[in-house]
Parts: sequence; structure tokens; C-alpha cells
Amino acid sequence: MKELSRNSTHYRDTIRVGIATMPGRESTLARVLNRIAPQVDEVFVYLNQMASVPRQCRTVPNNVKFYTGPDLGDRGKFAFLDGFTGYYITVDDDIAYAKYHVSNLLSGIERYERKAIVGWHGSIILEPFNDYYSQNSRKTFTYFRAVEEDIPVHVLGTGASGFHTDTLRLDFADFRVPNMADVFVALAARKQIVPMIVLAHRAREASPLKTTESISEASLRKHPSARQSLNVADTVTKIVKENSPWPRLEKIEAKRGQATRINIYDAIDERLGTGGRLSKEASTTEELLRAHGCLIESRHLLSTEPHRFVDPDLALVFASDLNLQRVHSVVEHYARSGTPVLVQSAAAHEPGHETLDQLSIWNERFSGLVRMGVFSDSWISKLDYSALGHTPIELPGFEPFPPRPLAQFDTSKGVYVGDAAQLTDPKLVGDDFPDFLRAVRSAIPEAKIYASQDPDSKVEAPPGIDEIWCLEQTKLVPRLLTVRLAILLSTSISYPESIIDATRHGVPVLQRITEASENQHSNLVSVGFRDAMDLSNLSRNLYRNPVVWRQISKANCQWSRSQDFSSTSARTFITLLNFIQRTKLKRTSV
Repeated sequence: MKELSRNSTHYRDTIRVGIATMPGRESTLARVLNRIAPQVDEVFVYLNQMASVPRQCRTVPNNVKFYTGPDLGDRGKFAFLDGFTGYYITVDDDIAYAKYHVSNLLSGIERYERKAIVGWHGSIILEPFNDYYSQNSRKTFTYFRAVEEDIPVHVLGTGASGFHTDTLRLDFADFRVPNMADVFVALAARKQIVPMIVLAHRAREASPLKTTESISEASLRKHPSARQSLNVADTVTKIVKENSPWPRLEKIEAKRGQATRINIYDAIDERLGTGGRLSKEASTTEELLRAHGCLIESRHLLSTEPHRFVDPDLALVFASDLNLQRVHSVVEHYARSGTPVLVQSAAAHEPGHETLDQLSIWNERFSGLVRMGVFSDSWISKLDYSALGHTPIELPGFEPFPPRPLAQFDTSKGVYVGDAAQLTDPKLVGDDFPDFLRAVRSAIPEAKIYASQDPDSKVEAPPGIDEIWCLEQTKLVPRLLTVRLAILLSTSISYPESIIDATRHGVPVLQRITEASENQHSNLVSVGFRDAMDLSNLSRNLYRNPVVWRQISKANCQWSRSQDFSSTSARTFITLLNFIQRTKLKRTSV
């Protein structure tokens, strides 16, 4: 008996990762796989000197495949190229990569029209060349230190590099000896006239992981544990000398445009200014944009340090209060110079707030160069922004899909109804809130009703709540995994964080549908109810029917995965790029 495979048609290029490891690196290998695997289609791991999958790696994502065989050293990461077409990314087992590492490499590959190999680590061979591991013979650009612009190099580090198979033809036979993969790839690229480029990146976007000796270290003469007959240091030096002189490097222009340059100013929390830290909103947006090769310079609004980009493509301003003089100074400085400015302000989401008046003034004064940004398209559809003179720009929010465990029908019980403080506010839940609570109690009397509350809150919980939980996320999420159903009784157009957490962990949600929340209803997987009778029937059937419960729980998880970092970064980038290009076109046509 043999298995027959189906011929499949690929409608997009596969992203494959190759990695080689050795005994003693199991823990860091698992960390790398858990970070890299969600970013790609498949990961192929070559286990040198290992007969089985390490215990630490048994719960890594399902798209990781393990292989073993003869000791190939670092060549093992290139053992999976035969017959493959697509993007080939190589990584090491001792580097903490950014969550956007692969997207950044792909962006670089495409900016250079698949005519170059790109990476985050590389070196230029210097003349006179004497020793590959001497600073006098190589100028190195490392993955963990800042590189201000794309730089052509002679050799790329294969621990942080990538290419498309249309660009470079590599055969495993090209790697004549182990633990010199970087140089053998460089020789193949040189022979095929394929440039190698270190992409611009900031310091510590990737960083070394503490572990035992690496594959390359184990084979170097200078490492005390080296007992191999092959002297890698001398051999690689000999190979580089034999191929000297290395060609003069020329600056290569990206055919599909230079990286987008963005200056970010953050003034959401003034307390962060002195520590150099950014708010969650600003730092997340920065990460989302770096995934597409954007060059970002971030500063707290109170910082006196100047931005490196004097003439950026876009200025992003995060501010809770637009009345701050510094906010006015920054916005007007860029708008006067013709740079588009996007202003994110939570206060602007409140109808009639004076922030809208200020944005309207800027819109009229600078002919649309200053736009308002929001994190949810529901705000766009529900609030009256006609006075602005423009439609706000939506930046999608991002919440990572949670790791296991997820909610389970058989091990869950009870109903979660949200923040107790909100449940006591008639403006948020309406006067008929007690009727809804009684409907749940009558429909499923066996279920306890839970709410959550800030530890510092002095508000007394409404009658009918059986138990109050701490609202702090680290304490609340484990509790949410134990409930079978969540109910959103608020008439607000936005979701409380706790309800989003419940949805992301697979807890089915019943949502009250009102005129204000109708559009928002479609943005989250939930079942809507309009009155107490709806709630009674829906809660009973969903709470007691495991088949229906599991189907909706699965839909919740699928929705959460669809809001992952990759898709959110793409939507964020293309939205801002559209704003930049529209304003540029508008200026050139005047």
C-alpha cells in the first residue's frame, strides 16, 4: 500500500523557512519556531545529531516539519530547496525575531523586484583581506544594531535572510563543507550576478538569545569546545581569499520605490515622555508599519530629540488632548511644509467635542493635509463628522490570537455579562436592564451570572449578579475560559475589552442590538437579540446545545485569527499609503 498525492495548483507563492539546529538548543529553537511559524506557510527544521523531535518543540504550530539525518551543520537550513518554488527564508535557532520579520524581508524582496537577496545581517569584504573573523578584513552590519538605510554587501548572514527562488538558483551541492553557508550563498549570488542587500532596520528589532554554543561556534578554532577536524575559520578565510578581489559595491535603487518614511509623535500619556516609552497605540502602529519596510522615527511629543527624517512622507500624531501647544506646533509645522498629517485622538470620538472643531480648522486651513484617524469603522458610520470636511481614516485595531487553551463546552458553566460599573449606568444599559437579567435567570436557572469590576471601583454591583471578578486582564482571562456564554447588554457602539477577550478565546457572545450598535454588530462574531424574549430563547438554546455552541465558538476563533498581525499590518499600510499618495497627487495637480 502507498499514499497517492494530489496534484495541486498554487495560486500564490509559498513562504518556506529553513532552519538547522543541534543538541543543547532545544529551548531557544522552540522560541524561534513559535515566533516564526505564524508568519509563514511552512517551516522545515533540520535536526543535526538528534533522533527525535525535542520535547520543548512538541507544541509548536502545526506548519512546522522536522527532519533528521547525517550531521549537515548549518547547511541543513538549505536542505529543503530541491523542487521548491517561492520565497525561501533562512533563520537561526538563537535569535529573537520581530513579529514582522518575515513580512519585512518579503517587502524588501519585492521592492527590489526579486532581483536581490535581502537580510538584516551582512558584511563587506575589505582589502587587504587576511582573516574572515577579523574586524580589519570585514565591515559588518548586524541584525541587532541599527542600519539607517539599505546597504549592498558581499556576504549576507543566513540567520536573517531571504530570497525568491526566481532570483537565485541554489543546489545543496553548492555547500561543499559544513558551517560556511553564508560564504557559499555569497559565492553563488556573485556567480549569478545577484546583489545582496542588508535592509534598513532599527536596533534590537531582533536580538540574540542566550544559549549554548551555536553551530558555527562549535566549528571555530577559537571556541574551546571545538574538536572537529575541519578548521572552519581557516577554511572560510582561504575560500574568501581565493575569490578575491571582491567586486566594488554600488548603491542599488529599489525599482518599486523607496521605503515609506514616517515620523510618529506620541502624546497619549505624558507620563511616558521622560522614560522614552510609547503608548500601546503608537508602538503597535509602528510595528504594523515596519512589517512593510517602512522607516519609522518615533518620539514622545515632549522629547526634544529631533527626528532623522526632515521631510517624511507622513507624520502620525497620537494625542489625547489637541489643545496642547506642542501638538499644534507639530501638526502645523508638517502641514505648512506639505507633509500629510494623521491625528489620532480618542477625544475626537466623542460627538461635539472641541477636538473636532480643531480638526475642522486644520482641514480648511491646510486643504485636507491634516486628517483624523480612528481605530474602528463604526465610529465613521455612527458619529457626525460632517463638520470636519472629510471622512476620518480608519486604522484597524490589532489583538493577537491567544494561545491555547480555548473555551470548552464540557468544562464551562455560567454567564459573563461584562463590567459591573457599566451595568449600573442607565445611559449604557437602558432602563430595561433588570428585565434582561431576569430573562437570563429564568431561561437558564442553573447558570451563575458573573460580572467584573476594577479593583479600585467604589460602584456597588447591580442586583442579580452572583459573583464579581477582578477586571485586570491577567486575572480575568483565566476566568473567562470557564464561562459558557457572554452577553453584551450595553447599548454602546464599542465593545468592552473583556467581551473582545471572551470572543477571542472562543466564548460565544450574545449582543444587544440597538440603533446605535447595529453597524458594529457585524464586526464581531456574535448573535444579536432585541428584547427580553429574544435573549431568553437564544441564551437557553446556546447554553444547552453543544453542537451550536461549538460552531459559534469555532467561528469566534476564526474571526480572531482573521484579525492577526499580518492582515492588520497590510490594511494599516495600504490605508496610510493611499492617504500619502492622494495628498501628493492633489499637490502636483494644483
